[in-house]
Amino acid sequence: MRQMRCPNCQAINYEGHITFPICHRCHENLQKCRHCRNFPGEGIRCRYLPDWTLPEGDQIVECDYRESLLYEGKPQRLRYSRPLQSVMVLSVIVCSIIVILTTVVPMLSGPADQPTALSLTGSAPGEVNLERQVSVALEVTNENTTDSGDYRIRLDESVFDHFKVEYIFPIPSRPVMIQNKARYYYFGGLSAKRKSRLRFHLRGVRGGKGVFEATLYSMEGVINGSFRQEIAVRKGDGRRSR
Repeated sequence: MRQMRCPNCQAINYEGHITFPICHRCHENLQKCRHCRNFPGEGIRCRYLPDWTLPEGDQIVECDYRESLLYEGKPQRLRYSRPLQSVMVLSVIVCSIIVILTTVVPMLSGPADQPTALSLTGSAPGEVNLERQVSVALEVTNENTTDSGDYRIRLDESVFDHFKVEYIFPIPSRPVMIQNKARYYYFGGLSAKRKSRLRFHLRGVRGGKGVFEATLYSMEGVINGSFRQEIAVRKGDGRRSR
């Protein structure tokens, strides 16, 4: 079991530990690209990563070429005394009970006890003329009595068969992430019981039946809602859609 030293708080972490690769003290992710020996630097795309990844050190990507700079010493087999083994076994049992009480039991009580933190609604016109602009309105609502975390909007790859995104208001908080042609736009969290209205301004670039499909994700990857609207892109010189 190898040791890794957190670059933020200097805490020692062990591969195989229940919290790995998250630092048990400061919660830094120890598998960020910036902690790899092959990371070329901010703004430079790593030659080992696929094209959809970003040239930034904070991203976390599954990679067969990861060589962490955080390892301490050589791999070694840890040996514990019998009293210490007993304490460790007891700790595992206690942690297991806590996990059951905090996750399994609430799940058994049904979905009504787990309110959705965020929800998504939207509206869009049913058609737009080719090379004209169309505006899609999305509304993200925090239905809880506590502040939400940051969230992201995923536009399905089918959107870009007929449209291109000209601009978004408000401006996303991070650069767009492109993955398998779909695009992820990041936004800051919402205060309790507040709403955020987003505007995606698109331009029709190809005639036919287009589809605007957006999905709301939490930063942990939980889907909180989706919106889908067919928008016909027609050839002609009609008025600009709003």
